[in-house]
Amino acid sequence: PVEPHEVESQLLALYYPGEGVQTVKLPAGYTLPKGLEDMAEVELINPEACTVGRNLYVRAEGIEVK
Repeated sequence: PVEPHEVESQLLALYYPGEGVQTVKLPAGYTLPKGLEDMAEVELINPEACTVGRNLYVRAEGIEVK
């Protein structure tokens, strides 16, 4: 269980052309890579996705700047 003062995960909003914005869940201690700028092209590290109802949920171990 996660205590109220602990961070369970981080959320990052990514834009997919033609699809819109998708939120990606990253590990709690993850640090964004240096050189990451707004609208930079990135690649997800070990992404996983699932659908629940009509909602798509995505998580990854990290991101790399392309």
